[in-house]
Amino acid sequence: MARDAVDDLGKALGSRHPEVARALIALAAIYRAGGKYDQAIPLCERAITIDSALFKSDHPGVARDLRELGDNYAGQKRYADAEPLYQRALAMQLKVLPSGHPDSGKTQASYADLLSAVGRNEEAEKLRR
Repeated sequence: MARDAVDDLGKALGSRHPEVARALIALAAIYRAGGKYDQAIPLCERAITIDSALFKSDHPGVARDLRELGDNYAGQKRYADAEPLYQRALAMQLKVLPSGHPDSGKTQASYADLLSAVGRNEEAEKLRR
C-alpha cells in the first residue's frame, strides 16, 4: 500500500523529484523498523541516485539518504558498509548545517552506536559529547 503511494507520487511529480526521494526514505525507515532491510536498501539507493542528480554533493538530502542506507546496513550488522556512509553523511552535515542541527545529531548517534557495536567505545564517546 505505501509502496503504491510512492509510485503514485512518482507518476504525479516525476520519478526524479526530491519529494519522491523523501518518500522513498520514509518508506525505507518503515521497512527498517520492521527488519525488512532487503526491501529498504534499494529504496535508499534510489533516493541517493535521485538526490545526487538533483543537488550538490554536500546537500542535506543526500546526507539523509546516506544515513538511512547506513542505518539499514548497521541493522544487518554490515558495519564495514555502514561506516563510510555515516562518515560521508556527517561530513556533509557539519559543512552545511548549523551547529547542533538535529540531522547531524541523528547521524552522530547512529555512527556512535556502530562504533560501540564494534568495540570502538572511546571513539563512540567522543561522538556522543
